[in-house]
Amino acid sequence: MSSSRLQYIFPTIAIVIGLLLLLYAIVPHGIGLSEDSISYLAAANSLHDVGAMRDIDGSVFVAWTPLYPLTIAALQFLPFKIENTLVALNLLVFMLTVISSWLLIVKAMEKMFFRVVCLLFIVCSFTIMQVYAIALSEAVFLLLINLIALVLTSNERHATRNFFLLALLCGFTLLQRYIGIFVIPVVLIFVVRNKTLPPLASRGWDLNITRQRRAMAGLLFLFLALVPLSIWLMRNYLLTETLTGFRADSSEHFAKNIVVLAETITSWMLPVKIPLIIRVIALTGIFVLLRKNLRESNRIHLLVFVVYVLMLVVAYFLFSFEEPRDRLLAPTFISFSIMLFSGMEYFIRHSSFVIRNSCMVVLCCWLLYPVVRIIKHVQLWHQEGIDVYNKPHWSNSETIAWLKEKENVPYGSIFSNDPSAIYYFTGKNAVRVPKSIYSFGQFNQSVTQEDLLVWWNGRELYDVEVISAKYSLEEKARLDDGTVFRINPKP
Repeated sequence: MSSSRLQYIFPTIAIVIGLLLLLYAIVPHGIGLSEDSISYLAAANSLHDVGAMRDIDGSVFVAWTPLYPLTIAALQFLPFKIENTLVALNLLVFMLTVISSWLLIVKAMEKMFFRVVCLLFIVCSFTIMQVYAIALSEAVFLLLINLIALVLTSNERHATRNFFLLALLCGFTLLQRYIGIFVIPVVLIFVVRNKTLPPLASRGWDLNITRQRRAMAGLLFLFLALVPLSIWLMRNYLLTETLTGFRADSSEHFAKNIVVLAETITSWMLPVKIPLIIRVIALTGIFVLLRKNLRESNRIHLLVFVVYVLMLVVAYFLFSFEEPRDRLLAPTFISFSIMLFSGMEYFIRHSSFVIRNSCMVVLCCWLLYPVVRIIKHVQLWHQEGIDVYNKPHWSNSETIAWLKEKENVPYGSIFSNDPSAIYYFTGKNAVRVPKSIYSFGQFNQSVTQEDLLVWWNGRELYDVEVISAKYSLEEKARLDDGTVFRINPKP
């Protein structure tokens, strides 16, 4: 079979495998829905209904960027349930991501064996499958990063077109997630490192002639890429006097998050049961192998990986937010995989016959690890649902049924330790109880007479007695999965 046909057959097989895994996981209980997913849906719903983006508590939507909720709002015009439409969107984006990943792999590796193994490693990974099984902005975010890498490593004969396409893609990336700002230094470093910049005009203007023209091109790129996000941030400041909403300061968990980051990245290669120090040594070995194999097509992947991780570390130093586990690190997974297998290919290609064949046998056996891991998770998702709010038990929730009764919530606000569940299943706005007993200042100003406190079992941020010490709680209903109180400020 000719190599040209193989270029189409292998990505097609990988797409089919990935789609079957996703459908097997999603179909029984629907697409995964996290707290972030519910906030995106709330912003899209309010934009569709009242023309303004609002969060689940009715506040101005500023904590996330606008592109994903705008996409959801546009999809709501289709005559299908939005959750089903989001499944179709994720499957389509998954196929495009696999195709773009294959194109990047072909640029980075010479041997068909390593190309195929790398693609299957990506498709069968827990990190990637989790992203496309949940309604999150990361799905499109991964595709945009792939497209930027493709443009940066494409033929320079279309320099002007690539210049504006790159600015457009970077602008979309910044509007998809705030951390998308990392693509700006990636692009600039890659361009400077390779000493090329596309011309501003296709006729007679070569930017390699003078530094001044190169600087002009860089400034124009920054302007085009940053304008969309700048408009959104100006809107946020005018409405809330903050750029991205309230962000808690970094805490004593900074060191712990760095360890979690290392654990997550190294778990892509070796099981977590293996000591972390051994996994870190193995990761270091991969970068040593890459040292002599950093061709142009691999430099972009190294930059994506390093700059993204460094930006996460800086973010954790400044702010406190969720731990850097698979979903948050997924944007680097494809680049990491390409570097990993590219390094293996270089090592094996320059080894003796015995070492080369032994390593390939070990590599085939090692692939059982990600395959077994994803099969385990897909089976679990098939049985129990993928994320929090598509679990089967919600359909039998007595607390949800109680809140749906109009006479039970005639007026007042609803506070809860899980407001996303209340918004999604009842359509009522709900406010999160502070995560720390030291954060009651703003909460005190919000609570009024006759407000409700819905306290879900098993999701305590702290014991409800902490709140009862500050507020008068009158129990209205004790249900199977939660308790409803009437909350009043103590005199």
